[in-house]
Amino acid sequence: NIQRYFPLDNSILAYLVYIDPKLVDNEKTEDAFRKICGKMSDFIKTEEVDEVISELRMLQLKTSDFGENYLEYCKQRSNDSLLFNQTERIDKIWTPIIKNPKYPLLGKFIKGALSFIHSTAFVEGSIKDIRN
Repeated sequence: NIQRYFPLDNSILAYLVYIDPKLVDNEKTEDAFRKICGKMSDFIKTEEVDEVISELRMLQLKTSDFGENYLEYCKQRSNDSLLFNQTERIDKIWTPIIKNPKYPLLGKFIKGALSFIHSTAFVEGSIKDIRN
């Protein structure tokens, strides 16, 4: 089972779904972000978690901070689709937030969470290559 090679458990991998910008105002996103922060203690300090959530709440009130690509991204994603939009990379949608000084810790959190997604795919591919 490849899962034993990962430092993350199934629940954290499931919470990473909420990194999708379309789910920023989902009722479960705040809890998911808190859980992910708990696994990022070297990156996001425990005392910074509440500020990450505060910045998330600010963003929920002003999704226009994502910029014009966000609305198009949301239109192209169907509510029941599990596939990410192939024409717009998720990191490109988050870039205006990552670069916005209003969201310093949320941007830091997003960069770390996106690296989980990337590193997990990289590690999985590397283990497969090694086994072959």
